[in-house]
Amino acid sequence: ALKESEAKYRRLFESTQTPMEVISMETGLVVLGNEAMARLFGVASADDLVGIDSTQYLRPEDIDAVANRMAKTFTQEGWQEIMELQTRTHDGRWIWVSASASPTKYQGKPALVTTLLDINERKLAEEKLRRSEERFRLITENMFDAVTLVDLNGIVQYASPSHERLVGYRPEDLVGKVTLDLTHPDDVDKVKAALAGIFDKGQASIDYRFRHADGHYVWGEASVTAIRDSGGNVAGFVIAGRDITERRQM
Repeated sequence: ALKESEAKYRRLFESTQTPMEVISMETGLVVLGNEAMARLFGVASADDLVGIDSTQYLRPEDIDAVANRMAKTFTQEGWQEIMELQTRTHDGRWIWVSASASPTKYQGKPALVTTLLDINERKLAEEKLRRSEERFRLITENMFDAVTLVDLNGIVQYASPSHERLVGYRPEDLVGKVTLDLTHPDDVDKVKAALAGIFDKGQASIDYRFRHADGHYVWGEASVTAIRDSGGNVAGFVIAGRDITERRQM
């Protein structure tokens, strides 16, 4: 019965498209792997995984943390440990994976069954976005003009530090506010029309009055550009504005 059960387990293990391997808790070596795991690591077959030290593909700074969490997984019944980390493929590339480990027995001995999901594209996209946001903040936080990001409802998502100098608001005081609520009542329809036109044209320029933090209105010249999502749909707007009050009063 035990052999039959292990045979069924092995067939299921080998047929799944999810990268999996079994690691001996006594030696730390891989005792069983499937073809999906072989493909992930770039080795010829699952047999080439057997006997590999499970830590040799980890970054040195991650080894202790992984070992501690694997030990925790084995000592706590029913516990499943999940973590995101980088692992090195057979050809030397580093890829991000989401790794889960659960205690099991293999050939009657304590072991861990681990599953790896390839999340490299997601992590690279997150890193690209993070760098893009850092560059954006570096630019906007050193600009003379006030830069604002608003969503489709006109709610401020981000305001550059220059707002405090130009209109008296700290950036954190503007986030969450509706831009039209700070627009002069006589200019609201003009601003709405300009924003509506951006859906087709992609950008617009407009002069309008914006309420200063102390209550008076200042004239601003704004360049508004559409932000588009991956599908090409307008997801919000970038507004770059400057104070032109003196020009309007001439």
